[in-house]
Amino acid sequence: MVLIPGAGGQGSGGPFGDICAFDGWPHIPVHAIAGGDDRFFPVELQQPIARGRLGIEPEVVPGGHLAALSHPEELSAALARYLSGPPGPAGGAVTGS
Repeated sequence: MVLIPGAGGQGSGGPFGDICAFDGWPHIPVHAIAGGDDRFFPVELQQPIARGRLGIEPEVVPGGHLAALSHPEELSAALARYLSGPPGPAGGAVTGS
């Protein structure tokens, strides 16, 4: 929510007030990565979202919300796998329909 000075504390209604309507995902591989110890967005929350919206399982890497800082090598390895070939059983790719 964006607060506007002089608006009495009301938000702008901006991005969360607009409908995001599109016909399908773009025709590119989509992957999901989740930090296994993320307390902001726990794996138990991220898994059903990735399954329901993308039809894939997120790949779980060590670390929390900032896995890029706490476990950069593991995160880099996961990203490199996406670039080097077909996905494994976790973190499968989905292409747009």
